[in-house]
Amino acid sequence: MKEYIATGFSKEDTKQLTQGKTVQFTGELYSDEHKYNFKADNIAARIESDPEKKTRLRLTINGTAITDWFSNLVRTVQKVSKNYPSKEKGRS
Repeated sequence: MKEYIATGFSKEDTKQLTQGKTVQFTGELYSDEHKYNFKADNIAARIESDPEKKTRLRLTINGTAITDWFSNLVRTVQKVSKNYPSKEKGRS
């Protein structure tokens, strides 16, 4: 539950998510992997079964796993902005 709050969801949103409900959200979501806050505009968040590992759950944004959702945003931002560091540039 702490992970969802750290991501940017409120305690009430997190409670709704853990009860299996869909949460409509507008605000910023933080990606620990990318160390970046992404703007989320009227997204639908939900906890669903992972289709590859049925015993695991995953957080989805508009039906896409949140990790993939963040990665898609990173690719979009990198295409339009030279200010966003790519993982390759950041490594030595």
